Amino acid sequence: MFFLPLFTTLHFRFVPTIFLGSDFYFFYHPDLIRKIDKIEQIQLAQKCKFLIPKTIISNNKNDIEDFLEKHVQNGLIIKTMNSHYTEYNGKLYEVFGKVIYENNLDIEELAVVPTIIQELIRFSKEARVTVIGDKVMGALIHKDSNEGDWHHEGVKHIKSSTLEVPKDIQNKCVNFLKEAQLDYGAFDFMITQEDEWYFLEVNPLGDWRWVELDTGQNITKEIVDYFINKTLNDKEGNL
Repeated sequence: MFFLPLFTTLHFRFVPTIFLGSDFYFFYHPDLIRKIDKIEQIQLAQKCKFLIPKTIISNNKNDIEDFLEKHVQNGLIIKTMNSHYTEYNGKLYEVFGKVIYENNLDIEELAVVPTIIQELIRFSKEARVTVIGDKVMGALIHKDSNEGDWHHEGVKHIKSSTLEVPKDIQNKCVNFLKEAQLDYGAFDFMITQEDEWYFLEVNPLGDWRWVELDTGQNITKEIVDYFINKTLNDKEGNL
């Protein structure tokens, strides 16, 4: 059998002792989810030959100032190291990417903890690519502006439509999941006017229902079929 858990930060503290000793199939295994952080994603994306925006991950003031000086005129986006959510004083807060066009940041604050700063891929389209095993489905994200983090508005304010994903990008996404030992991933890309696909991140917990409703892509069925087949194949292999 397989198990589709819904995790919060607190759940991660208890899951290992409750579930990891069982014979459940995990849709997203908690050990793997914790390993696939944004730094490892960027490293793995490079290994898989994705295009990646110019990036610095640092809390060194001199390095950050140098990067800002070189690239801020074209726009930069500042991101958190981990998820969009953080806990503070018992409350859960959402933290999203911030776009800047001038070097007016408080470098002292950035020096407190490492931060991801990337060049902004401007005048581009954004795509969500949903991958289950070797099944790849693409969606074009429709939003009012091509800048900033659309997650900030929530998916109920975002519309999507079916998008054909180039075979090269499909192969790289499938290979990424295999390297990461994941069965599922929701990839985010920026697509330039020259049709260059820039990898932003992959969410191994990414919600797909909103894409499914807009595009008619039967993602839920693909996921269910994938795990049914995986379960049956594993049982046959153990006979």
